[in-house]
Formats: sequence, structure tokens, C-alpha cells
Amino acid sequence: MRKIIKNLGFVWKRVRKSLKKRRDQKLFESAKKDIDKFLKQHKKGEISLHYFDGSHFSLTPTVPYAWQEPGNEIEILSQKGGQNNVLGLLTPDCKFKSLIYESKVDTETIIEAFNIFFKYKRKDEKYVIVLDNAPTHKSDEFIEAMKKWEVQGIEFYFLPPYSPELNKIEILWRFIKYTWLPLEAYVDKNSLQEHLVEVLRNVGTKYRITLC
Repeated sequence: MRKIIKNLGFVWKRVRKSLKKRRDQKLFESAKKDIDKFLKQHKKGEISLHYFDGSHFSLTPTVPYAWQEPGNEIEILSQKGGQNNVLGLLTPDCKFKSLIYESKVDTETIIEAFNIFFKYKRKDEKYVIVLDNAPTHKSDEFIEAMKKWEVQGIEFYFLPPYSPELNKIEILWRFIKYTWLPLEAYVDKNSLQEHLVEVLRNVGTKYRITLC
């Protein structure tokens, strides 16, 4: 059966998750045009475009493949814990800032992170931050903080629902989880954090993606 299917031109590959069927395509295309405009402005030096998002890293392995000797399978202990919540800010030219939180990320945490990210922003710089519509980004506290940041020349652009492809930092998270974190990172909590910090510190130099 497998041979017949292969002869028909089918290939065996990972099935990808998608939210395309849930989104409003018109809103998606409109947002895509807006971001393309921001990108052109960024390249001209008119603005500084940033993609913002958070990701979770734990001791539950996300490495699906590894080179293995025949008859000698590599096994990784699947265990809970070692939670690391990373908040990151990425520019199209791969300038990257990140913070790791072991505790739960709430609105207060995100406001704190943005204040740290914006600490050394020049007064004459204009930032455009692309982010999703997570509840923490829509809370009353966050909206109040936005008003203060906007006075500093920082604009927030919210993506339409179910449009993760437009937030380019998602590409970075996938590379970290599926390519750059080695198998030994999942031995214990300390090892995970050590390897994660090493990757985060070297994004844009040792670790690069096509976006950059």
C-alpha cells in the first residue's frame, strides 16, 4: 500500500497545524499590506519595526528527530517542570531582546518587560510593535500603559485573530524549539535554562533565520 501511495506522488511528512480556516481573509490581507508598509519604512530608517510575542519552554521534549544507530534508540525522559516563559522583541534585521520568567506571565509582567525593552530607546526614534490580541494585551492596565508609551513615540499594531504567520517572531520560536535546543537541554531544569539562555543571547550571530 505504501509503495502504491508513493507512486501516486504522495510524500511522508509532518502534518502542520493551521488556523487559516478560522480567520477573516480580508482582515489578514489588509494586515499583511500594513506590515509590508512598516517593513519598507523600517528599511528606510523611518521607523523601528518590532515583532513581539512570548513562548513557553519546559522539560517536555519538542525535539522530534535525532541521528540514531540501528537497534540503539535514543530515549528522552518526558517530564513536567522546568517552565521558562520567554518574552521577546525581534526586528526584521534580527536585533533581538528577550527576558525569561519562571513565573506565570500576566499583564503586569508584560508591562514590566516592555518598560525594560524600551529603556534605551532614543527619544527621536519611532517604534511600531506588532503583536497579537492576547487577553493580557487588551486589559485595562495594558491600555493605560500604551497611552504612556505612545507619548514616547511607540505605536502598537494588533494583528487580526488567527494570523500568527504575520508575527515573524513565531519563526524564531520554532527554530529554537525544533532546531537549536539540543537533546541534552532536556536532562533537567538547570540544563534547559542554560542552553536556552545560550541560544537567546546569540540570536542574530550564531543563530540566524532567513528573516534576518
